[in-house]
Amino acid sequence: RNKPLIIFGLGQTKHHFIHVEDATEAIIKSLRIRKGLEVFNLGSFQVVSHLKIAQFISQLKSVPIVHRGREKRLDFYLNTHHQQRVFGLKPNLFLRIKQELNE
Repeated sequence: RNKPLIIFGLGQTKHHFIHVEDATEAIIKSLRIRKGLEVFNLGSFQVVSHLKIAQFISQLKSVPIVHRGREKRLDFYLNTHHQQRVFGLKPNLFLRIKQELNE
């Protein structure tokens, strides 16, 4: 599967990415809360660019990164303290990626 990682533009767009297992954990914990409804923004505590994630995976798997097209830069920043306080959630995206790629 050594296909190149494709990034649009320079890969500088940043997000609070979250691994599906961390999101699932938060959803399950939210179903156990007996309070009223609340809205949560879920994400890792690290604000990470698409390029940084691609570089991390590229180093782990020795695959090249290919830049294509133009990037529509739109950064997202979340306040993740609420998810930590209510769910005790401290997601670590890079640890999750490393674990998944080494399986």
